[in-house]
Amino acid sequence: MTGFVQDLRYALKTLAKNRAFTVVAVLSLTLGIGLNTAVFSLVEAFFLRSLPGKDPSRLVSIFRTTPQGPDSFSYPDYQDIREQSKTLSEILAWSKHGDYIKLGSESKFIMTHVVSPNYFSVLGLGMAAGRPFVAQAQQENEQVVVLSYALWQKDFGGDRSLVGKSVWLNRKPYVVIGIAPQGFPGLFQILPADAWIPVTAEYSSRLAQRDVHDFILLGRLQPGATAEQARAEIETIGQRLAAAYPESDKKQVLTLQSEQERLRESMKPVLLVMSVVSLVLLIACANVAGLMLARAEARRSEFAIRTALGAGRGRLLRQLLTESVLLASVSAAVGSALPWVLIRFQGVFNPMPAFPIRLDMRVGGPTLIFTIVTVLATTILFGLAPALGITKPDLVSSLKGTGRTLGPSRRRLPARSVLVVAQIALSVVLLVATGLLLRDLLSSLRVPLGFDAQKQLVMVDVGPGAVGYTTQQSTAFFQELVQQVQALPGVKRASLAMRVPFSASGGGAVRKVSIPGIEMAPGQAAIDIKFNAVIPGYFQTMGTRLLEGRDFGAVDGPSGARVALIDETMAQRFWPKDDPVGKHLRVDGKDCEIIGVAERAKINSVHEAP
Repeated sequence: MTGFVQDLRYALKTLAKNRAFTVVAVLSLTLGIGLNTAVFSLVEAFFLRSLPGKDPSRLVSIFRTTPQGPDSFSYPDYQDIREQSKTLSEILAWSKHGDYIKLGSESKFIMTHVVSPNYFSVLGLGMAAGRPFVAQAQQENEQVVVLSYALWQKDFGGDRSLVGKSVWLNRKPYVVIGIAPQGFPGLFQILPADAWIPVTAEYSSRLAQRDVHDFILLGRLQPGATAEQARAEIETIGQRLAAAYPESDKKQVLTLQSEQERLRESMKPVLLVMSVVSLVLLIACANVAGLMLARAEARRSEFAIRTALGAGRGRLLRQLLTESVLLASVSAAVGSALPWVLIRFQGVFNPMPAFPIRLDMRVGGPTLIFTIVTVLATTILFGLAPALGITKPDLVSSLKGTGRTLGPSRRRLPARSVLVVAQIALSVVLLVATGLLLRDLLSSLRVPLGFDAQKQLVMVDVGPGAVGYTTQQSTAFFQELVQQVQALPGVKRASLAMRVPFSASGGGAVRKVSIPGIEMAPGQAAIDIKFNAVIPGYFQTMGTRLLEGRDFGAVDGPSGARVALIDETMAQRFWPKDDPVGKHLRVDGKDCEIIGVAERAKINSVHEAP
């Protein structure tokens, strides 16, 4: 221990004497270690964090796939799967929604999850206050809700007397029966839930509808059951339901994924991302190793004298590695502050959808372990090679002073050359990767969006129904709102829409659509088509071109004929050789005339398939 303290003191004295070298080395390593630690904390939050709950290794996700692609479950399907499964002790169902909660004289838009009553018990979670849902209580007429810990603290001041009182959600009173545990974000961690509502309270009129696919399923394995057994059982149940309910479940395929399998699959993107940022650390290490080799020339006589006085090679190696560890530790301490900065300013980098994206980035155990491993690897990379070379000096030439030549010796030339070549090679790889990313970025900027991205578009989310407006009052309110906004200085146009592109809406609501004269897939009476509800002038406001037909007009109100515009993707799919204008659709079983065709627009992302 005394020797280590002596080495540490000498290292501090040596590094303080060579300030220029120390500053450059620390800055280089700080950049490499800080970037790697920050990116790891990001991917750990996004990919590597287990599902919240007790013993997450026993949790399994259940998926449903149809010929149209991945899909959610209906509540009747959930009930059937839950009753028929023997390998899963319990299965929960949940669905994402947005609601307004009344806070004094104002209302706030929050993320709510509509869940099966066994939601918290399947996850094995207790409450910070109050109690979770229980199946027996749902037979009552009382509407109940569990609030998130964050909402409870922020908007209700952590008032424990709130439990048992009512809050207003979408103009309805809900009794707060519990407060979720602190830090629990729900099962969609990027958009944490603010409240949980039992499915029977919100969906009582829709529970029997097998064609309403809103729910995501999560199960817990029975003691002794394996994921392979549960997967085989779920696939069999899926085939059974497809045969029993061909109209809604035909050709569906059910499968299952354990939490361990999900984490293993997540390692692929993690390794890809970390391999890229690790190149920056390798370049920094090569840079510091080059500085250490150059500095070694100045210290060759020093180590020759210490060797002549009896210092062994191991003693000298320990001294040099102590200096390397000290440099790496200081760099790691400074570099580890970068994740804290990102956490502090996370909101600055987020887009502004209806719900703010909140990645739970934190410098916890995995990040600290990663930082320690990075420091050790860095120390070995930049400290060992120079130390091995300098601690085996040519005593005669070094003591005479002839070891310090104007250029490196032949024996030491390969080490420096390798470092220079490595730095150049790694830099070229990073430059090529950066060039490819820039090319993709520029390519993305040229993708037609279906609206004028150069317009200074401003979206304001308004929900008068949340404060008690009736449908008629809301209609009058919106008409007055549009008129007043259009009269504001600097506003060219104003319009209304149920959703706007890139608003994190998931693409919008769904309607069942069939087309007279066009045959759907076998077993399908109608297909799910996402839609938007807009007023006249929306397309002009957005800069979306009408390719055929006309826009909505004043005559197309609730009392007029049912009309719709479709986009060019739908027109080309169902009427590739005909003019769709004047044709008819059946939307939710009601006839609707097509009056126009709009250019296709991107809804959720720039590169999505139309």
